Amino acid sequence: MEHKAAFGRLFLCASVKVRVEDGRNFQVQEQQKTPSEPSLERTREALARVRIRPFADRDEFRSWRERLAELYREAYRDLQNYAYREKPQILRYLDWLYDGDPEHFYVAWNERGEPVGFISGHSRWLDEDLGQVGNIHEMVVHPDWRGRGVGRALFDRLAADLAAGNPVLILWVGEGNHKARAMYERRGFKEIGRQGKWIKMMRESSSV
Repeated sequence: MEHKAAFGRLFLCASVKVRVEDGRNFQVQEQQKTPSEPSLERTREALARVRIRPFADRDEFRSWRERLAELYREAYRDLQNYAYREKPQILRYLDWLYDGDPEHFYVAWNERGEPVGFISGHSRWLDEDLGQVGNIHEMVVHPDWRGRGVGRALFDRLAADLAAGNPVLILWVGEGNHKARAMYERRGFKEIGRQGKWIKMMRESSSV
């Protein structure tokens, strides 16, 4: 079962820029923000210190694997009902995420070159009801970096990439993870089913 923990909230009206790196390419992308958040200045300052890029290869992933496991545990501190708790399980889960689609495992790095969040998805996931879809499996952001736009930057980057090759995107979210669900709903995802404590959500790429 996919686990979802989306941290960071949305803004509307103003725009903020975040550095996004993909291999050797560098881009500056704009995000939309809503007035219910910390100051725009604080968000701009935080995102100016963050860059988003995938790992160069599996060796780089392996070198950061232990730190990602710590980040996962820190991010799920208040949502343990939806997370793996033992380190060996977390490490196996991270391996599964990365090996499934290395090109769509993005990491947010701070100015010291340390990971403060990551997101993972599969670009060609076969859903038993919908056929081939883009599947957003996991997103975590360190508690100290929540509410600064990092989660939005990660999510929007992955969702845009997956939507380029899929008519439908899906994800699963814990029924008690209300902030995450609200974020997904603002981004056009709608509930289409439930399984135990998990809610399945979907968005058609053409609706964005």
